[in-house]
Amino acid sequence: MSRPFARLTAGFLFVCAVVAANAAAPASGTPSAAEAEQKAAFAAARAAQQAGPADVAVRDQAHLKLPGGYIWVPTPAASQLMRSMGNRVDDSFLGAIFPANDGDWFATVRFVKEGYIKDDDARDWNADDLLKNLREGTEAANEERVKRGIPAMDVVGWAQKPNYDAATHRLVWSALTRDKNATGNRDARWVINIAAAWDNPADDAMNVEWARSTWADMRRFSTGGTYVNFLNAEEGDDRTKAAYGANLDRLAAIKAAWDPDNVFRTNKNIAPRA
Repeated sequence: MSRPFARLTAGFLFVCAVVAANAAAPASGTPSAAEAEQKAAFAAARAAQQAGPADVAVRDQAHLKLPGGYIWVPTPAASQLMRSMGNRVDDSFLGAIFPANDGDWFATVRFVKEGYIKDDDARDWNADDLLKNLREGTEAANEERVKRGIPAMDVVGWAQKPNYDAATHRLVWSALTRDKNATGNRDARWVINIAAAWDNPADDAMNVEWARSTWADMRRFSTGGTYVNFLNAEEGDDRTKAAYGANLDRLAAIKAAWDPDNVFRTNKNIAPRA
């Protein structure tokens, strides 16, 4: 094994850990089918890897000038690897680029035979349609991800809206994704919990005031979200929405199906509704 791919493997430990944590381990302690599939896929990728700097032929269309510090894995090994990680690929998929350090990202390379596209057509690309297609494709792939013990994904929106550079003939865009689960606000980088504690009941008003005023002062820096266990009975439904975000409607429908009488309601409750 060459050193560059050893680093690549380290970069993927997080992905593998997620899969291992979510997949049911066999009682015998032997590797599950998903784990065996991943092991075989990584072995195939190691065998096929090409470390930069390198000149990589991309079918009969172009050459990829792969810089040092990056690794190219061609298909079919790259396709095998993508599928083991819960990603769908088709005949347009050519391979993937990985960092040779400990980065946990990768870039896929595809060639789609769309024919000649005029600058005006590319410039007027409908961002809403593209985002809709991304969301539909991601949702369609989630069933396979869940089968493999990999968390389902949700496309949140644009990190960079589609922008066409006529000089280089490039359409550039970037989408934000997150794991689809019950907890909202998983993209928040920080959590602040203001906790006040005191012994003397005579200090109640003073301590409640400083805790609430500190919260009010800090709120302008927040995303508007919250963690459900931080909420108290005094807070309204708007704060429940802030805790679960876009997941609330889906969770309320699940609640209506499994707990229509709202038996489990001691926490800051998700009310059942259709």
